[in-house]
Amino acid sequence: MKVDDVSQDIPQNTVKESSISKNRSREKEGVSLLLESYHPNLKLEYNSNGKPFVTPKTFAISISHNQEWIGLAWSKLAILGLDIERIDSRIEKVTNRFLHDEELNFTKTLRDKTAVWCIKECLIKLTDNKKLNLKNELRVTKIDDKNWLGCSTLQQEKMYQFFIFEQENSLICINTN
Repeated sequence: MKVDDVSQDIPQNTVKESSISKNRSREKEGVSLLLESYHPNLKLEYNSNGKPFVTPKTFAISISHNQEWIGLAWSKLAILGLDIERIDSRIEKVTNRFLHDEELNFTKTLRDKTAVWCIKECLIKLTDNKKLNLKNELRVTKIDDKNWLGCSTLQQEKMYQFFIFEQENSLICINTN
């Protein structure tokens, strides 16, 4: 769902709010609309780490949004990690914080750097561990432009497969196992 498809007339709690908080409100409202559209009898909740889940617990979900897109994925078969990131040159400023030396060998393009960031965000969601070090405790391998592998170095026995596609200058990433 496009963020612009969500009403801009969402009630605000304070008289003066930044555009960031208005956008966050629109993103949250968009997630609620998506969930209600597909599963109107479920309630969205969050655990103590901020990870979303639905009640009753009928399936796993993952949520992501950027300034343009809102995504909601669900599965009865597996836990999910979904991430949406805009392909933006600003990522160049932080590559030394999240790219391991091995990953530098195959991340020559802005798209590939953004893909690695997306996958690492998904891995954090999959492991439910926000304290993982992006550079040293998460590893990503590129199979081709759409298919990737990733794991936590703390759980190397659990390798996740990821599928990435591009939509209007944003990358959308989701695990497939």
